[in-house]
Amino acid sequence: MTTQISNIPKPSLADKSEIIHRWLIDNGCKIDHKLIKIVYLEKDHLYENSNNNNNKTTNNENNNNENNSKRLNKTIISGLGIISNKDLKVNNIVAKIPKDIILSIHTSSISNILTKYTMERNIATAIALIYEASIGEKSKWYGYISSLPLKVDIPILWDKESQQLLNGTVMEDVIQDDNILINHAYADIVESLLIKNHPEYFSKEIFSFENFKIANSIVSSRAFCIDSYHGDSLVPLADIFNHKTGRENVHIESNGDVCNKCGSIKTCKHRKVTPLITKSAKSYKKLTNKKKMELIEKQKQQQINDEENCGDIAEEDDEHLYIKVVKAVKANQEVYNTYGDHSNATLLSKYGFIEMDNPCDNLPVEKSLVDTNLISLCKENGFDSNELSKRISFYASLFDIDSRNTHSIEISGRLDDALVCSVGIALAPLSEFEGWLKMSEHKLEKYFEKLEAEDIVKQNAQVKKAIVQILNNKLSNYPTTLEQDQNKLKELKENEENRKIISTSLNICEKKLIYKSIKYYEDLK
Repeated sequence: MTTQISNIPKPSLADKSEIIHRWLIDNGCKIDHKLIKIVYLEKDHLYENSNNNNNKTTNNENNNNENNSKRLNKTIISGLGIISNKDLKVNNIVAKIPKDIILSIHTSSISNILTKYTMERNIATAIALIYEASIGEKSKWYGYISSLPLKVDIPILWDKESQQLLNGTVMEDVIQDDNILINHAYADIVESLLIKNHPEYFSKEIFSFENFKIANSIVSSRAFCIDSYHGDSLVPLADIFNHKTGRENVHIESNGDVCNKCGSIKTCKHRKVTPLITKSAKSYKKLTNKKKMELIEKQKQQQINDEENCGDIAEEDDEHLYIKVVKAVKANQEVYNTYGDHSNATLLSKYGFIEMDNPCDNLPVEKSLVDTNLISLCKENGFDSNELSKRISFYASLFDIDSRNTHSIEISGRLDDALVCSVGIALAPLSEFEGWLKMSEHKLEKYFEKLEAEDIVKQNAQVKKAIVQILNNKLSNYPTTLEQDQNKLKELKENEENRKIISTSLNICEKKLIYKSIKYYEDLK
């Protein structure tokens, strides 16, 4: 019987905050307890806190988005978090973390083995996590690992029935791609290299495919890219801060200019670090003594101000990571970090949740969908497939042809310029297209540089028709309607049907974005 990571005994959620806090302090992490504290965020607290933090609006759609986001928070994000003990100001340093307590390919107990082979840093960190978890209290990271979730419920770990809830959404392709990647990584690295060559460290029982997927889900949802040496690593304390896209309160900062072979920030046998002589330094030499004294006094005052803002942790060095406030927080509020500006598809595939009001959301539009509609419309306009191919080749002569592989709807409802431009060229009147062919390369570049994507739509009714048709056809690919999804979401029970809540919410987000795009282009005059 395979031993699973999830079968390793774990403390209760209420005990985790004390365990990780003690481990962090014992391992040299400095936390400004006047400013923040680690807590177990129960769902009721999260729900109330979310109510306090959100700005009120009279817009019904925005209110619905906020209510659904709160519900998702209440349903999905429970566990450890960070709360402010007092008002936090910008540039407050709330904690510093020694680089030697991060878990990466270079810090793990098996780094001498992992560094022998070429592998992605996130894969190496997942393997290191499995090993450190398997040796229990012998591991330096035992207390930290005890505080981690048993697994992160990302769609790649869902059963087939649950994954089918995502049919028609962008996640359908994402799951397929993720499965291919993780299967290759396990076969090529874990089985072929580690289990085969180092069975004394890597047993088939511990390093099973199931354990590898679980460890990968934890690393995927919690890792930070520290620098070119460590790559994606698990960073204790930093990963306790929960996420808000584009609305975070803190950033993780460090000196990322390190040697990618040994991690040194200084001159080493692999590279020479040359101090920069800045324009400021050159200008300083030309100042009079009086001006120099004034500048020194000004710098001293600035240092005093910075130290007041930083709190008890003011000294910055290159051996630590620093957690610094970038947006003020009121006392007794949750403090958020960001995992990056991601779409809902990325948030769900990597972190196991979505945001109904995600300001960075976007939706891919398949090139095959665009081309199918172009072929149909070209026939209506009397163009054959050869004429369409000629026009697409013309597009490729002006722009990067690969730009047609990454079409998307932006959060504003706008489509990417490459989609609009390629449709505009494909459906341009014959006389206009022949005029372009006669232009010099220089004139063509100038012409299309000045041409706005919206102008292409306004000037040609066929382009607007094509874009709306493409968007409507994308809507028809979903097995349910927006109204059906909204009614279903109201009926779903929290905690009992989390995956259904997430998948239904994603369907709603995607369809709303398509409808917003349709309205955007129909309203263009």
